[in-house]
Amino acid sequence: ATAGVRPAGMGAAEYIMGRKLAVLKAIQGKLLSDEAALPIALVAQCGAHHEVRKMGEDLARARANKADFEDTALVGTLYRLLLGDAQQAQPGLPPPLAPA
Repeated sequence: ATAGVRPAGMGAAEYIMGRKLAVLKAIQGKLLSDEAALPIALVAQCGAHHEVRKMGEDLARARANKADFEDTALVGTLYRLLLGDAQQAQPGLPPPLAPA
């Protein structure tokens, strides 16, 4: 099969899950620094599939113990994961209501 092309007969969900697991396995192999891998692991923890979620939890636990939480890039990424940023704001939505 060509890279990036889903094999015939494979469902989209199965294909995507396989890709997610492959990425997590590569990250477990120290492909990325602890600071770069931690946000990916945190997002994987929110996955719908049990195996992806479990790998994300294990990876986050291992990398969080070693990550440098004084690293401004890591802190910025974690804040963006939690709060979003201006680029993610959707135009056309009404502004939030002010408290009464």
